[in-house]
Amino acid sequence: MKVGRPVEGLPRLACIATFRAETDRSSIPGVAETLLKISQRYGSSSLVNGSVRFTSDALEGYITALDGRDWQAYLLTLSSREEPAFFSVEDRSIYEDQMKEILALLPENRFSLLTLRTGWSSSRHDAEAVLKRYLKTRSLSPRSVGVVHNSFLATVEEKQALEAGRVSEKQIVAIPFDPTREDAETDIWALLDDLAQLALFRGKLDLLLSEREAMFSQIEASEKSTQLRINQIFADIRRPPEQVKPADLESMLTEVTILFSRLSVAASAMTRDYVLAGSHLRDMRSLFKKWNEGISGDYPTNSAVEMDTYERLVAPFKDFVDRVDALRVQLNTILDAVRTYLGIQQESLSIEEQKSSKNQLVRLVNLQEILHKLEMLIVAVYLTEMAKIVFDAVERETADIRTALFIPVALVLSIIIGRLLHREK
Repeated sequence: MKVGRPVEGLPRLACIATFRAETDRSSIPGVAETLLKISQRYGSSSLVNGSVRFTSDALEGYITALDGRDWQAYLLTLSSREEPAFFSVEDRSIYEDQMKEILALLPENRFSLLTLRTGWSSSRHDAEAVLKRYLKTRSLSPRSVGVVHNSFLATVEEKQALEAGRVSEKQIVAIPFDPTREDAETDIWALLDDLAQLALFRGKLDLLLSEREAMFSQIEASEKSTQLRINQIFADIRRPPEQVKPADLESMLTEVTILFSRLSVAASAMTRDYVLAGSHLRDMRSLFKKWNEGISGDYPTNSAVEMDTYERLVAPFKDFVDRVDALRVQLNTILDAVRTYLGIQQESLSIEEQKSSKNQLVRLVNLQEILHKLEMLIVAVYLTEMAKIVFDAVERETADIRTALFIPVALVLSIIIGRLLHREK
């Protein structure tokens, strides 16, 4: 996914703003509508191939958009119409004011904003000195520093959207050290292209997190209550066999079925999102590998810090799946215990008892049938979960439809598997 670039121009100030295509409150304006609004705002602008170019006083602006299924992202750049031989990263008031005006024309409910400030020097030594001087005069402490695309790259500030409605913001400074302006332009635009892709990847991860926020917040209480009930069922099963009646086993099976079904639905949804989040993580790791980022001083590299952040974002998905799977293992253990008790009670009934206890025998047989059906349900759930993961990887847009169509197939397969297993017994 490329952001595109004008024929020439080395951005002094750039912003990458991301938006959710749909929010809980309303849909945001489309990309074409927003770009037309910006073009009409500046009489000297041109709207070509999904991008806007305009002039305002001594500045040149360039705006393009990335329009995805769930996200919109806008790249905004400002450069000088009178490029000096070399320039520093200071004295940006004219650019800052113009950028605020452009950002005000974008949709509301912005999700994230990345700001890139650039300088330019002809040597690596001078570029490093420019970066240090800028950080010192602004009293900024860099979070990470490295060398990417022949440029010193420093992340100086980041604010995470920890509360609903708050915008996630990141401030980056890039100082290319190229002998010519043309080379510096190439490096900065390559960097902007990478940063735009990273912003979209991060947005997709944040979207997955926000969609599962309620489940993450409830897992502690749900796990505790489910574990408590599992312990109670285990305690009931540990009673002497003669004290465990068929009615008790029937009640246990019913409750286990409900618990297992509830956990399976939650685990299936979370497993799908975990696989999808892992895919985004691999894309990010591939991009950072392409950077081959060099070390600058004692600072951690930008790619190392970013990957650590992204991996921590994905960690809750795996944690949720592991915790739910642990509960499902215990439920399977309960099923094994119930199966054992059924066998013990059936064998303990003598021929005379069976003749005088037809109702009890019928109930035991019915319980055995329920147990077989529950086993088939478990197999069908697992088969459907695996199919959902495959369908998501092949074509996410039709994955839900494909999964729904696969459910009858999963049920048939589970019946066949169940018959084969019981035939072996």
